[in-house]
Amino acid sequence: MNNNVIERNEIDKLFTLIKTYKTLVIILTIMGTILSIIYASVVHKPIYSALVLIQVGKENRSLIEPIKPLELKLINKYNVNATNKALPRVYKIKIRDKKNGIIRLQAKGYDKEELSAFLEEKVSEIVTEHNTQLDNFIKTKNEKIDLSNDMLQKVDDEIREIKLSHKSHDKALSTLDNNQQALINMNLLQMIRGDGILERAYNRRDVYIREINTAKRQILKKYTYETQMIDNVKVEDKPVTLSKFMIMVLGIVGFFILSTLLALFISFLPEKKKKANGIS
Repeated sequence: MNNNVIERNEIDKLFTLIKTYKTLVIILTIMGTILSIIYASVVHKPIYSALVLIQVGKENRSLIEPIKPLELKLINKYNVNATNKALPRVYKIKIRDKKNGIIRLQAKGYDKEELSAFLEEKVSEIVTEHNTQLDNFIKTKNEKIDLSNDMLQKVDDEIREIKLSHKSHDKALSTLDNNQQALINMNLLQMIRGDGILERAYNRRDVYIREINTAKRQILKKYTYETQMIDNVKVEDKPVTLSKFMIMVLGIVGFFILSTLLALFISFLPEKKKKANGIS
């Protein structure tokens, strides 16, 4: 009960103080209102936030660029930790999915369209850099395929020649009799040698076919694909900073509190002066 009485007395004293110095309170509150309106209308610019997800492409199942080094590289490249950079700017980069190579970029800016275009430009920079590396990878594999195809064609020509040679020796053997043993032996020897060459040629042929199939499989879109943006840039509808209305409200309330504290300080001055005179 006593506590309630004390609290009520304190509140009454506060209202009495405000009434006593109402001119000061009103003037400062009006000044605060005017300054808040000017700041909110002229100086203050709402800041919006946007984010985009990027999926890093792959070269034969491996990420074009490892996700953790990419994160660190982009943080340094866009100077993410610098808070005094002009807007729009990238202010946060974070790995979203390490396994699938998904990374998130977040940026701040004054204009929604400008912010969206800004992030799209950053994605384009990353995609262009990765595409250069990916194009070189695919080019190398295609060159390997072309080279193996050329070698395969040469082996096929060699096999065809050996088979024609076999037919020639078979035909020669069919025309020889037992009295021509030397010629028979020579043709048989050539056919045996041809069989050895043919076997090695088929082995080389299998190697070239495997190389071609491996290279083709490595550049399939299932295993090798470009870095890309997932969906579109997402811009927040509401600004991340205070709204103009909230700035005005805070300004009015703040100056009202300031004027009340100032009035309280002024009210203490006479008492201090009296005490000082009494002591002296």
